Amino acid sequence: MNRNHFCIAFLLALSIHGAVTSAMGAPLPALSRGATYYESKTWHQQQLASNPTIAGQLKAYRSIVETSPYGKRGLENLFGNFKGGKSIDPRIPGVTESVRMLNSSNRMQRKGYARELLHAISIHNDPRLKLVAMNEKLTRPWGNTDADLQFRNGQHGLYGRIEIKDVSLESQSRNIARIKTQIDKMAKEYRYTGQPQFWVNRYGVHPEIKAYAKERGVPVYEKVYSGKSGPKNGMKQTEFNSALVRHTSNLQRIRTIQGATQLGFGLQLLSDSAPAAWSDLQTLLDTGLESGAAWRRFGEHGAMSAAGGAMTISGAAYLASPYANQNLQGRLYRVGRIGGYAAGLALVAGEAAMIQGYRAGDVSSREFWTSQWILTGSYAGGRVGAGVGRAVGAAVGAAVTEGAGTGIGAAIGTTVGGVVGAKAGGEFAKNTANEYYDLKFAELDRRYAEFVYAQYGVAE
Repeated sequence: MNRNHFCIAFLLALSIHGAVTSAMGAPLPALSRGATYYESKTWHQQQLASNPTIAGQLKAYRSIVETSPYGKRGLENLFGNFKGGKSIDPRIPGVTESVRMLNSSNRMQRKGYARELLHAISIHNDPRLKLVAMNEKLTRPWGNTDADLQFRNGQHGLYGRIEIKDVSLESQSRNIARIKTQIDKMAKEYRYTGQPQFWVNRYGVHPEIKAYAKERGVPVYEKVYSGKSGPKNGMKQTEFNSALVRHTSNLQRIRTIQGATQLGFGLQLLSDSAPAAWSDLQTLLDTGLESGAAWRRFGEHGAMSAAGGAMTISGAAYLASPYANQNLQGRLYRVGRIGGYAAGLALVAGEAAMIQGYRAGDVSSREFWTSQWILTGSYAGGRVGAGVGRAVGAAVGAAVTEGAGTGIGAAIGTTVGGVVGAKAGGEFAKNTANEYYDLKFAELDRRYAEFVYAQYGVAE
């Protein structure tokens, strides 16, 4: 190839490369004012096809809102241009679809999505909370629904769901039955996943709806507003966020203490009952002595061992759940609930077997009441230990990490406190019971001696 041919080929390749590069990187035409929802959605999908940065995606959000009925004024006054404290992460599921719906032809639909988006922006920019998703479809046996907002309390905390409403009192009165149905679904969701549910409205809430939701464990918040001013006695979004933090933090604290108590009490039951159950079983198998007394002893110790195992699993599930992802957290919550129920049934069965043995004369009065006192002491010790351990762990974690480790310290302290407290409570109860009966029998011996001496006229 001569020099001229080489130059021509080089220029041709360069022009083709430039054309392709220009076509791939060419900016899309600006979105026109008054574009329909489908036009803006198509434009946005083409924009996303070029894999823009987060800044590029936020720029597209601004174009969508500015050309929507909200216009430039709404973009600046309502959404703060998606900058600073009004920014939001486009990677959060449901955010993009919600922004697009601001261009809906349905005014009420636009208004609803705008309100949800303002709540989402507020939660996203609150360092105490984490926005997880918007408008996720939920398929459940009790009916399909969608979760307006899903959030998490910090990095290691409970997940929650918010149902956002903009319904007047008059409209609520006309639709009480439908609202109650929705609250029923939220209550079932709470029992199924363990995630607290919140029903929040822009206006006041009908008293009947408040009472109905309270009975089913669904907190209701009314007159919550996002602007600079709102209804009389209203609640700012930032105040609502604080309410979310308080509610989920208190609920997590209760579950953590409950879990640590169950773990400590369950381990104590296992350590006390499992060896005895194994010994009872060996006696039944080796000697063939299948008396009622032998079976009652095995039933008592076996049931108590089962209760201890179930309670240990339940407590461990409750303690681990705050550190799991959303789906696993729900499964661990269900394990905790089922384990707690199973432990309760096994504990009742063990108590029934012990009572039968006591009535049949297999178990002495001292043995029976001592075991009851030890059970009470172990549980009380675990409960107190978990509470004290949580306070100490939180204080140590805050001091060592300058506040960053408060949650981790509290979790570790609660777990250790529950286990140690249950063990200490059991030992305390055992010792006090022995001392009580020793003193009691010592007093009986003294009185018997006095009686004998009196009968025979013997001086002490």
